[in-house]
Amino acid sequence: MSSAYVMDLEAKVYTLVKAKCFQQISKKFPHINFTTSDEVSENAEFPTVYISESSSPEKDIDLLRTNVNSVLTVFDVKVTVDSDKQDVTKIMAYVLDAFKELRFEMVSKSKVITDANMYYMKASFRRKIASDDVI
Repeated sequence: MSSAYVMDLEAKVYTLVKAKCFQQISKKFPHINFTTSDEVSENAEFPTVYISESSSPEKDIDLLRTNVNSVLTVFDVKVTVDSDKQDVTKIMAYVLDAFKELRFEMVSKSKVITDANMYYMKASFRRKIASDDVI
């Protein structure tokens, strides 16, 4: 059994979430930008869906401690738009549906926050993922 699956979780979950909701979101927002990069660019594109793995403590530790049997992974999502409050909630709803389809639990959700003509909402999702799980 290998523990390498832990290193690929962010990329795998990001790819699956994007694939599950991109088509629906891009119908209304054709320039939607999905990213895992926290770097802010002068030429930022909106709306943006930022997805990042924030923590993944090891669970189900065995006596030998030679493999990572499972992790309790948490993903943070930030949706930012430059249009209006309704758009940020619509996009987050699609992202929420994608995470729920992957059997994640929503552990937090912010209200819509306004900052310099930008609107954003944050949410966190958690799921225990074992080394033999199919996501």
